[in-house]
Parts: sequence; structure tokens; C-alpha cells
Amino acid sequence: MKDLNVSIERFEESSSYDKRKELQSDYEISEDENRTRIGSLKKKTVNASNKIKHSLKKKSKEKNEN
Repeated sequence: MKDLNVSIERFEESSSYDKRKELQSDYEISEDENRTRIGSLKKKTVNASNKIKHSLKKKSKEKNEN
């Protein structure tokens, strides 16, 4: 009976270890997803900024020509 209890305890310990490992890998995945999202948002921001700059330069040029 004692061996059965020890086996159950070891199983529970390994099970909790697996759960922690699973949670850790989920955290790492979500961290990678956040980096990817942040990177794509930065690209969009830079692109929008460049579009605004370009349109302002274009308007300024047109104004100076008239």
C-alpha cells in the first residue's frame, strides 16, 4: 500500500511539472506572438508616418509651384 501511495505522489508531482512546463511554453508562445504583433504595429506606424510625410512634402511642393 505504501508503494502505491508513493507511486501516486510521484505521478501527481510529474503531472504538476508537466502542467507548469505547459504553462511556461504557452507563456513563451504568447510572448513570441506579442513580439510579432509589436513588430507589425511598428511597421504599420512607420509606413503611415512615411505616407504622411510624403503627402505633406507633395502639398508643400505644389503650394510653392503656384
